[in-house]
Formats: sequence, structure tokens, C-alpha cells
Amino acid sequence: MADRPPSDPGGLQARNRTVAAILAAALIITIAAVGYFRPVPTSVRSQEGNLLESPARIAPFAVTTLDGAKVQSTEWAGKVVVVNFWATWCAPCVREMPALAALQERLAADVVVVGLLQDTVTNEQARTFVSELRIRYPIARSSSEIERVFPPVERLPMTFLLDRSSRLVAMYLGELDMAELERDIRKVLAGGPGS
Repeated sequence: MADRPPSDPGGLQARNRTVAAILAAALIITIAAVGYFRPVPTSVRSQEGNLLESPARIAPFAVTTLDGAKVQSTEWAGKVVVVNFWATWCAPCVREMPALAALQERLAADVVVVGLLQDTVTNEQARTFVSELRIRYPIARSSSEIERVFPPVERLPMTFLLDRSSRLVAMYLGELDMAELERDIRKVLAGGPGS
């Protein structure tokens, strides 16, 4: 006598397959929505280091500095922009800030450095912190709106380099190698890879 499949009273297996299909569809829709709202460049890093083979357009964004000034990214058109996500509790972030300030002063005619704070300290505490480090480049708080403009900030510090046309041309995860950053900036200014 041949074995008979166990009975499936009420179509339980069919319902389970339907639920699994619905969950899979919901997962695909969620992944697609996250990809839509958080644009991640499909570019791969070039053999030039952190420079991207294909620059990615970054949407215009606005920030309010710790001093209350409203700044639009369109104000930096024509300049290379270094966008640095940081926090007061992040030791590598703090170590690189004076070097970023020096870079900003040295290349002020062509480069803007912007710090985006990802921290829970008050604006007054942040202003005191920045003042003690003698940082003069604009510092603003990060926000969910700003973070949707850039690829995901995987850890701090994380820095993005935008060319004169506000295209993302390089990404740096972790503490910056300032010589490497400056080399990349000079390549972009000269119209080299990623520009």
C-alpha cells in the first residue's frame, strides 16, 4: 500500500504559502522604498582610492548652523565641499577637526568644509566644544532629511566629498588620512578622476 500524504485540514499549507508570499512581497517593497529614499551611489570605488568611478548627484539641502544661521548647499556652488559627519564623543572625529579647519583655511578659495553633528549635546554645549577646538567652518546638526540626501552614515566619522557641481565623488569611512583627502580634493579641482 502506497504512503498517503498527511491530510491538510482546512488548507493550512496553502495559507502558509500565501502568508510567506505576502511577507516576501512586503520585504521587497520595503527594500525598494529604502533604496528610493536613501540613494546609495551604484558607483564602485576606483583604483584611485576613495574616488568614485561615476559621481552621483546629491540633492540640494539646507542646514541651520549651531549659531542659528540658515545655509543652503546651493550657496557653495562652484566649490568643492567636504561634508563631515561627527560627534563630540567620537575621538577620531575630534582628532581630525583641527586638520579639517586648517584645510578649510588653506584652500578657502576653492573648498568648503561643513561639519554635521550627530550627537545629543545641546547647541550651547556643541558651540563651546567647537569654540575650544577653534573650529571656524560651519557646523550644523545632522537630521533625517540630511541623512536621506547622502549614502548611509555607517559609522563616525564619515566624510563625503562633493565636486563643484554638487556631485558625490568620494566617501571616507573612519578617521581621515588628511594627505589622501587633500590629494583627492586637488584631483577634483584639476578636473581629474571623479570630477
